[in-house]
Amino acid sequence: MGLEKVKEKVLEEARQKAKSRVDYANAEANGIAKSFSVQAKEKEAVFKKQLESEVGLINKREAASARLESKKLYLSFRKEFIDESFSLVHEKLSKLPDSARAAHIKKLLEKAGSEIDVSVVQCNKKDCKFVSNFKVIEADILGGIIAESADGTLRVDYSYETLLAQLKDSLLPELNETLFSKKK
Repeated sequence: MGLEKVKEKVLEEARQKAKSRVDYANAEANGIAKSFSVQAKEKEAVFKKQLESEVGLINKREAASARLESKKLYLSFRKEFIDESFSLVHEKLSKLPDSARAAHIKKLLEKAGSEIDVSVVQCNKKDCKFVSNFKVIEADILGGIIAESADGTLRVDYSYETLLAQLKDSLLPELNETLFSKKK
């Protein structure tokens, strides 16, 4: 019977060593799992923070892009509105009655005469009949005159197109302020 007890004792010691090793391995595995879980949560927090930061940057960029596009559309609308207004003026000038055209030609000839020695006058076909005492050349202009000196070295352009362009340039800031300023 002694052998049986020795055998039982050896087996019991082996079981205890095995159980101890299994318990130790389980404790190690649990420690590694907890450590991995903590690291995973830390990495998740870092990634979440990075993602929120990137989403915030994307939202800011998109908002800035939308504001820029809105501003472009608004400025385009303003330009089109002013261009259309001047286009209507252009149309009204083309339909002026002869009496108004004659008065304009007279005043423009006086103004040109005060600046240069006028010899040649270019004007619209409709306006040729209002010019006398000068060589008249038909020009493809809406109205008004282009006056030149005899040798062609001096020229003043009082065509409606030029006068409108100058008026538009000089009035543009005032028009923008009047038409598009926000009342406070």
